[in-house]
Parts: sequence; structure tokens; C-alpha cells
Amino acid sequence: DCRAILIYLSPEGNLPTDNRWIAYSYSKLAKLVDNICEKYQSTLGSDIYSLMTHYSNLIRRHFVSDSEIAELCRKIYTKHKPALDLIFEHRPDLQSELAEFIKTLIHNNAELHKLVLDNSAKKHIRFADVELDKFPAQRSGYSWTSSQRVLLFEFVNEPNNLFLVLTIGPGNVESIRRSLHEMSLKNLPIFQKTKLKENKWAWIYKKEIIKLIDYEITDSDELYKKLQAAWDNFLSNDLPLIRELTTKVFEAELSSSLSPES
Repeated sequence: DCRAILIYLSPEGNLPTDNRWIAYSYSKLAKLVDNICEKYQSTLGSDIYSLMTHYSNLIRRHFVSDSEIAELCRKIYTKHKPALDLIFEHRPDLQSELAEFIKTLIHNNAELHKLVLDNSAKKHIRFADVELDKFPAQRSGYSWTSSQRVLLFEFVNEPNNLFLVLTIGPGNVESIRRSLHEMSLKNLPIFQKTKLKENKWAWIYKKEIIKLIDYEITDSDELYKKLQAAWDNFLSNDLPLIRELTTKVFEAELSSSLSPES
């Protein structure tokens, strides 16, 4: 003889139409499996223990309702509120992490490629071509950074977008701003077409580094790889040409300012 115990298993523990069946929910089943694993871990074989814990996790992931998960989260938060609040306050911020990574890239290549970090924040990471600092016109900027540089590279680090620009900032020497702008319009394959307004910023170069769709990649390491590859490409290809063209503009400006007729 045998006795059948009929269990009606459902996500919410719904009542069966046949009263011979016992209603049981997936959440109760998961708790039961967890209790067995916890109580008999020392006697269960490692393979069986692993199988059972995986099974309870699978149940919770695919069958336990959102309301039960939410209730569990509320209980955990209530019990550990101070610790969790502290964790949330200092939780990793991808935008900040990318900003720090960019600063490291610039710092690590500063000596070899003659670059220097300028005033920066999470959203704007600025750097400059050190070789341009010998020209007085480069230090004619105002209402921007403390270095008073008029021409700066900037990583514009948005929450879902990252690009690199070369910016003409506000400056006291309007002639160098106009000359840089005119030079960019004559070299559009490398620069971009833009308008220059008095005492305003103008992006004469723009390169997309990380696209919106890239941020959907779950593994953040892939974002860093894309950033590293784009940076290496910039150092090898765009930077030398930009440096050559901008240096000629500053040299011409210096020569003009030193000529007797100026």
C-alpha cells in the first residue's frame, strides 16, 4: 500500500479546484530547499548541495513573483538600513570611473606625447598640448580654466555618451581664435565645420568614443577596452596632425605680433 500526497505547485500558491490537493507556492518550495541545505549541509554531498542551491536560485529567478522579491528587499533594507545607505552613498558611478580612467590615460601618456591635464571634473576632462604653452596667445583665455589656455582638448563625459573634442575657448586675443577657426574650416577631413561666436566656445574637432548603444554592454570592461582603443588611435593618428596644424597657426600669430607693422 502507498499513500499519495498531492501537491498543487504554482507561483502564487493558488488554491486547487480539487480539495484533495495541497496548495504550495514556489517561494515556499525555495525556502524549504534552502532550509534543508542549511540544516544538512554537512551530510549532503557537495554535488547534491550545489544542485539544490542552484535549484532554489532558479526558482526565485524565474517563478517567485516581484511582490515577494520586493517584500524580501524591504525586509533586508529595514534590517540593514545604515549599512545599505552607506553603500548606496558610495556606490560605483560609471561616469566617475570613466573620468578617472581618462585622467590615468592622459597622465600615463603625458611625457611621451607632451600632454598636460587641465582643470577637469566628472563631465569634462581637459588636457592640452604642452608645446603650445610657449606661445603667449595660448595663454590668452579667460572665463574658462585657471590655466587661461584658449585651446584645449576635452573628453565630454555624459552619462550615456563619451566624445573627445578640441575647443576654442573665450580669449583676449580674438585673432588667434579666428585663425584657429579658419584653419579648421580648411581641413575638414580632420576637423568639423562649426561657427565661431565672440566670447563663446567652439568645437572644431569632435570624435565619438563610446556610443549610447555601447553603454548597454553589461561588462564594463568592454567600455574600457573601447576607450583605450580610441585613445590609442587618437594618439597615433589625429593628435600628430592636429598638433602640426595648430602649431602653424600659433607660429603665424606670434610672427605677426612681433613684426614692426603689427
